[in-house]
Amino acid sequence: MNSVLMNQEHHQVLNNKYTHPQTIQEFDSIYEHFVYYIQMESSFEVLSRFRLLIEAENYPDPKILESLTQTLRSQSNSLDFNSFFNRCCQLFISYWSQTPDNESAMFELLSLFKNLPSSHNKSDQFSQKWQQSITDFAKSAQYLKLQRLVRLINPRLVSDAPKPQYLGDLIGRYPFLYKNCLLDKDDLREYRHLLSRIRKEKQHILKQGFRRGIIFQKQRLEIARLRQVSPETLLSLRQPAKHLTLLNDKEYTIALRQFIPLTQGNLFLGYQINQLRNNLDGLSFKEFKNWFINYLLQDINELSKREQFKQFLNNKIPLIASSSDYDSKQIDEFLIQRTSHQVLNGLIGYQGQNFNYQTLVDLITDLGATQIASVIGKLLLLNPRLRNYVTSQLSELFCFHESKSISNCVGLIQFLENYLIIWSIIA
Repeated sequence: MNSVLMNQEHHQVLNNKYTHPQTIQEFDSIYEHFVYYIQMESSFEVLSRFRLLIEAENYPDPKILESLTQTLRSQSNSLDFNSFFNRCCQLFISYWSQTPDNESAMFELLSLFKNLPSSHNKSDQFSQKWQQSITDFAKSAQYLKLQRLVRLINPRLVSDAPKPQYLGDLIGRYPFLYKNCLLDKDDLREYRHLLSRIRKEKQHILKQGFRRGIIFQKQRLEIARLRQVSPETLLSLRQPAKHLTLLNDKEYTIALRQFIPLTQGNLFLGYQINQLRNNLDGLSFKEFKNWFINYLLQDINELSKREQFKQFLNNKIPLIASSSDYDSKQIDEFLIQRTSHQVLNGLIGYQGQNFNYQTLVDLITDLGATQIASVIGKLLLLNPRLRNYVTSQLSELFCFHESKSISNCVGLIQFLENYLIIWSIIA
């Protein structure tokens, strides 16, 4: 990693065009100072060194203290300091992540910003500005994302509790949330590589496990058909191996069977798109609406829930409820995209630039987590371009609820576990 650390990408910590060039130079000198020492010292020694910088007292290198003083004298705003601190933390975490023994150092690193010493000279305006910049960073979105990463790497680092306590403690279970919940556009390349590696490893394990589970369920259903055994009887039999979700065995089996229609043979979701789209050729938009609603409803067997969801679609989706101007128009890509996009917005409660975070939770309560996940899976089958949009919206929903206790998020967690299966088999 040394050559990566020393290349041009690690120079010029601040990319804000409004930042004063002198400020950039001072921040870069401090940053490059730590680029050198993380390769020369242990994580404990680097932490001790960075702690002295945070405390802005008795730092052993006079040049670094002078750079810090010059930075504080400038007109730098909190965004400048946030970017600097964020890059330093990403640098340390990316390097330390190569050695499992350094996991605790990541937690200690972030703790430095929360446990400021009380010995600062309050009358010193430079000290006050420096301490305020640290306080501001500890309240920033960048710091929160770093906390999520540490929780992802090892949830026990942030809590002494034997089990996860809050929804946020489960973020490591959901790789589809990583990009939106953990990354920013100007993050270090090596930090991005770290997250990409974690995500790919997790995704590979999940994909293999869930595909085996679905194939196994198909085989069981075929056996039931040939032997004239009811599928309900087979529900009492256990999976051949421990599954990868927080669902109980029965919930997991029901989910896999619900998602079987999203697969064909040993091929999965993405391979069926062209076949599905061919069924729509020549339909008017009025005909497409009828087909579309039936498409989403076809796996809802309980009549009351079926009618409830049908009413929800007609009430929440304007393009479906009142679109007579389009009724005679032949279906095209624009109408498919717009209709499926509006349905998704209705499901997650995003309307008119406003997010109703309770809408999806209420739907899960009314219709069931597996059913709602299946509907979203069908939307992705019809319109794969929605995939990134779905994950970004679910990320916002997760972030809104992440500080809530797990006991208050049971339905949402069941949905996320179901969607995890769908996401894994279509990724």
